[in-house]
Amino acid sequence: MPRYAGGYIFWVDTEATLLAAPFDPRERRVTGAVVQLAEGLQASLQGSFDFAISANGTLIYVTGAGGSSTGENLAWVNREDEVALIDSRIATELIDVDNLALSPDGRFIALEVATEPMAVDAAAQIWIYDVDQGVFTRLTFQGTRNTQPRWMPDGRTVAYLSNQGEGPTAIWSQPYDRTGTDQLLFRAEWEVLGFDVAPVGGLPLIVSGPDGLYLGEPGGTAARPFLVRDFREWRPRISPDGRWVAYESNESGTDEVYLRAFPQGGRPWSISRGGARLAIWNRSGDEVLYATRDQRVVASTVALGQEVRVSSTRVLLENTIAFELSNAARSSASYDISPDDDRLLLIVS
Repeated sequence: MPRYAGGYIFWVDTEATLLAAPFDPRERRVTGAVVQLAEGLQASLQGSFDFAISANGTLIYVTGAGGSSTGENLAWVNREDEVALIDSRIATELIDVDNLALSPDGRFIALEVATEPMAVDAAAQIWIYDVDQGVFTRLTFQGTRNTQPRWMPDGRTVAYLSNQGEGPTAIWSQPYDRTGTDQLLFRAEWEVLGFDVAPVGGLPLIVSGPDGLYLGEPGGTAARPFLVRDFREWRPRISPDGRWVAYESNESGTDEVYLRAFPQGGRPWSISRGGARLAIWNRSGDEVLYATRDQRVVASTVALGQEVRVSSTRVLLENTIAFELSNAARSSASYDISPDDDRLLLIVS
């Protein structure tokens, strides 16, 4: 935003160069030559530049990375384990990033950003990062804890858990560009611990409750049991075609990843061995990705029909890269996959 002081107007051009020129505020026009004052000003993730000028003409500006790094950033990692940071400013301007979700077209990243470092159940808000423009915008303002973003089937609306309003934590949503307001998507009598939205319109939500998994209709309050047993079943993720759900269960004595038909249910199909968590689907719907106990990301290729068969399992990412796979009790996923299934989006340190 241009600023005026001492008869001059100051602004930053598209090349991050700080400029000044004599300016007549009454006629609203530049009256002399433009002068270059500094290059390489630091832009914030909101798209603004850090500079200020006092009434007596003292100029202060920031160049370079600036900030105090939290050590966390977002990065793409391809199949050759090549790491490409998305934006170095993320590490300097955010306190703590946990859950994330990449939009269906790959342009926007919805992030859960804590406002207190290293705190359990810390206050958090949802932010949207525009990958093309390099601009970071806060999405949620109601409530103190907004978490676990998910993209709705329209590719424009983001759903999330929120403690806003009366009653326990529920599922809310709003357009990613803030052209609407927070809308209550689903509320139960108990606190919603996690959820997923089917990528196919007309299908129910799947919701993690205190004793298992439930189905719920958008706009409703009735929670229908999907998988409620004496075991812990949680972190559900619905397949791209809406016909299956991957989830974690400790029915074997350790957390493993299973599949069940969605939304009708049926028998469980075991996908992992040796301990697994944080399952997601690739965009094609023929692989289930999950994190192993030794912090690797593994992909199991699945044939889905009357029976579920795992045809192959491969390691996508060894723990030679300092990436974060959240151990937080409520975390649903701290990684995602690109629309072409060629790269992983990770939180790195």
